[in-house]
Amino acid sequence: MDLVATDLWEERLAFPDLAENFTYSLAACIRGLKCAGEMIPEEADKWWEVAEEMRMRLDEHFIDDHFVRPLES
Repeated sequence: MDLVATDLWEERLAFPDLAENFTYSLAACIRGLKCAGEMIPEEADKWWEVAEEMRMRLDEHFIDDHFVRPLES
């Protein structure tokens, strides 16, 4: 992601240069891209590719059956 993002409750920001993200936002975007691929099959490959990149990012923070946020320095 190239833009600064605000969490769902507008309590904190995620900065792309720090490789931060929000679990809920990524999950919602993944599902939205998969739905777009189903609705527009001729463009599905590009949507699913981006959704997979986002899913891999989520997987980096899934440890012991929980999503964890990296410790802030």
